[in-house]
Amino acid sequence: MKPRLLATLLALSACAPSADRSAGAASSDSASSAPVATTTASRDSLPPATDRAAWYARARWTEGCEREHREMSRSEASGVRVHPLGGERYLVEAECFLAAYQARYNFVLYDASAAPPRATLLRFPEHDGERWLVEDGIAGEPAVDTARGELSVFSKSRGLGDCGQVVRYAFAGGAPKLVEVRARDCGLPPEEGEEIPPPGAWPLVPLAALPPLETTTDAQAVTIRGLTAGDRGCYVEVEDAGGRTRTEMADFELCERDDLAGRRARLTYGSATVAAAACQGDPACARSDTVRIVARAEPLP
Repeated sequence: MKPRLLATLLALSACAPSADRSAGAASSDSASSAPVATTTASRDSLPPATDRAAWYARARWTEGCEREHREMSRSEASGVRVHPLGGERYLVEAECFLAAYQARYNFVLYDASAAPPRATLLRFPEHDGERWLVEDGIAGEPAVDTARGELSVFSKSRGLGDCGQVVRYAFAGGAPKLVEVRARDCGLPPEEGEEIPPPGAWPLVPLAALPPLETTTDAQAVTIRGLTAGDRGCYVEVEDAGGRTRTEMADFELCERDDLAGRRARLTYGSATVAAAACQGDPACARSDTVRIVARAEPLP
């Protein structure tokens, strides 16, 4: 995954005891995904983190992640960590594959207190400096602090780890909140005799500079009637509660999803820089427009 100079927003609801593992620095903001019912289980019956197959049956991270781990894993280790969040809630971290210098992960919020237990795959809206992207995984070195209710992710731009970004997310009051983004450009060599600072001391990215995400409520949810890939983005035909239809521009990746057509969905909007309409599809055209797009679509039951 290419390192982002701007945020990754993670959906999670929780906070609770003891610190788990530390690395670079960071935690999360907004997010989402559909619940998955699993077999009834109490805390005493939860499998050990070493049993990946048992946790996959419960947490149901993506099939792609599981396939990648099966085909590309270089270790016999399960690649699963289970972070207690209190109240029989757990943040399940599943390694998908290890690339040259960092791994990619899926995260699932698992609530064993529900009947049946509830597993929610966490999706990550990210801004790469031009547009919002939505992914169901994250690459880097994650660290979960269960005492503070925070997730930290240090994403390297290259193996030296001297540039990239550190994102910190907090979950105070159960609401995910992007707290801090730090980034260092690979084109910034240190001054002569100067040591490269640790990631936690890299320059802050002003959060006010991040384009906001706007989310519809359940009452404003729409039905997605069609998705068509175009020159400037994915065009989504939606129908509102009054039967009126309109076409929205969305991130290209929405057109690749097969779980949206015909479904009611909650939409999240952001802004993006796209090829100008005046370019009329000419790939050599350098003009651009900043437009409102659908950054994320969350299917509703």
